[in-house]
Parts: sequence; structure tokens; C-alpha cells
Amino acid sequence: MKILQVICVLIISINFISCSEDDSGSESTQESLLIGTWFLEGEIEDGVVQEVDDCEKQNSLQFTSSKRFIETVYYNMEGTDCVIDGIDDTGIWKIENGTIIINWPDADAGDDHSDSLSVIELTQTKLKFRQTYSDGFEDFTYTK
Repeated sequence: MKILQVICVLIISINFISCSEDDSGSESTQESLLIGTWFLEGEIEDGVVQEVDDCEKQNSLQFTSSKRFIETVYYNMEGTDCVIDGIDDTGIWKIENGTIIINWPDADAGDDHSDSLSVIELTQTKLKFRQTYSDGFEDFTYTK
């Protein structure tokens, strides 16, 4: 009887351990969290917090389930209201090892290029990533 109790406790313990480990870091989970439209909330350039005004907070990143990426940029034109940059930048996205990779096809130049965005935090409502350049880095925070 005592052996049966020990076996039952072991089975229940193993079941709890296997069920409690969430696969939230998997690429498929990250992909499903990423899908949607995100709006700029904050920016840090080389460790210095940058002011993000109401116009810039309209900047958006859209990740679609078909792996299409659309970036829309707004800016304050001198003497006018907030204006859209004109053309949405589009590309193809994927996630590999906690990094969002965006491939930008450039038909005019005849070559493609890509950006790598290192994910710092990704939840249902918050996306924070770092983009590293040859002369520094920027951390961006976006919200849904």
C-alpha cells in the first residue's frame, strides 16, 4: 500500500512539473504574440531617453499572420501638423532565437537588406526590442 502511495505521488508530481512549464519562449508563441499593430511608446538611443511626441506615437509596426511587415512613420513637418512619411515600408518578417528579422526587398536598388531586432520583452500588449548599429544602439518600446 505504501509503494502504491509513493507511485501515485510521483506520477502526480511529474504531471505537475510537465504542465507547469510554459512554452512561452518558443518561436510559435512569440509569433502569435507579435501579430498585430504596434504603436511607438518610447525610445532610448545609446542609453539616453528620447522624447516621443504625440505625432511620433502614431508610428506603427504591423506584423501579419502571412509574415508581411508594414512600418508607417509620422513626423512633424516644420510649420505644419503631423504628417505621414508618404510610403509605408513593407517587408517580410520571421523570428529566430529571440530576434525579429525583417527582410526588406528593394526592387529599385536591385538588392535586399535586412534588420535584426533583438527582443527584450514581448507580451500581448508590449514589444520592446534593441536595434544595434555600427555606431550605437536604440531600444524601442511599442504597445498594442
